[in-house]
Amino acid sequence: MAEEQEKIIFNPPARILVIDDSSLNRQFITSALKSRDFEVTVTKSGEEGISTIKDKNPEVILLDIMMPDEDGYSVCKRIKANSKTTHIPIIFLTAVDTIEDKLKGFEIGAADFITKPFNHKEMTARVRTQVSLARATNEKEKMLRIAMEERRNAVVARIAGGISHNFSNLIGVSIGNLLLIESLLGNSINPVAKEALSDLKKSLERQKTMLRQFLRLSNRGFSEDSNPEIIENNLSILVDEIFENLLMQDRGSKTQPIRLQKNIPDKLSFLCDQDHAREIFHMIFNEIISSAVSPVSFNVSAKVDGLYVKCVITITGFSVSKEIQESIFEPFALPLANVGTGLAFSVVKNLIEVNKGTVSSHSNTEENKTILELNFLSAENLKPG
Repeated sequence: MAEEQEKIIFNPPARILVIDDSSLNRQFITSALKSRDFEVTVTKSGEEGISTIKDKNPEVILLDIMMPDEDGYSVCKRIKANSKTTHIPIIFLTAVDTIEDKLKGFEIGAADFITKPFNHKEMTARVRTQVSLARATNEKEKMLRIAMEERRNAVVARIAGGISHNFSNLIGVSIGNLLLIESLLGNSINPVAKEALSDLKKSLERQKTMLRQFLRLSNRGFSEDSNPEIIENNLSILVDEIFENLLMQDRGSKTQPIRLQKNIPDKLSFLCDQDHAREIFHMIFNEIISSAVSPVSFNVSAKVDGLYVKCVITITGFSVSKEIQESIFEPFALPLANVGTGLAFSVVKNLIEVNKGTVSSHSNTEENKTILELNFLSAENLKPG
């Protein structure tokens, strides 16, 4: 009963490594640290102890000074000389309580001393102190790393945003000049030159789209994304609108023919920022159409599933290898991103999650199919009752 009511301080239990050649000392230490706060591993020599560190990754080491093969001072020096183990606090176990011995121990990196004969309460208290200090230090370092990473990301985002904005302006100027050249030359332009100008204009438009998507990814914290205006959107009407726009853009181009099938209830609505909703479906369709090397067809089905509207987009004629299926929403994950922007799916994931939804994918290379599952909050959530 006493053990069941014991107050647990360390969760998970603190990993303690004991290096001591005396079986009596090992038994005493194991008994003293029998609390559920500790997970104790015992070794008989310095060599065995050092080889055990890699597997057990101890948080505190209890090290006997007087051992026959190699004394504790030498073992401590070896542990502290290794960059992977130098951070582990070492408590020396000693029968000699002299200032000279303690100074020598502290000079080579000891954190504390416990004098023989051992006292249960003293040993437990000293070990607890070192574990607490070690965990507090690790947590502080972890928070510092996170803060530095966030600061670095913020700086990179500002730089990326500035570069993207300037490049977008330059591309806009280039597109404007191309349109001016086409207008000035009129019908007198050579057919080959006209086709080359058309390809150049499409390339610049694609670059502009890519920069816009990169700019969004590099500025996820901006209010336009983090505070969406979530309203009702009719899914069937939205899909038709996006697809018709893409078909109009596709007329006269060299891209593969595209087809759409729908199985969406006419009145099915989902909750999402209206601009985000348009952008999500436009980027999905456009990225696949741009990246596919063979004719593709889309089958879009949807239904209410609990609190969500589950929208499943089955793409026939497009698949990705198993190696990258789990990372399809990472930037430039698609192997054919030299045609598409390579960023669209990353932006899609970001926008869906900002609107409190989820997205996942599955690809079947044998059937040459990719299935995207988009989950949005259902508009049914707004209805009373």
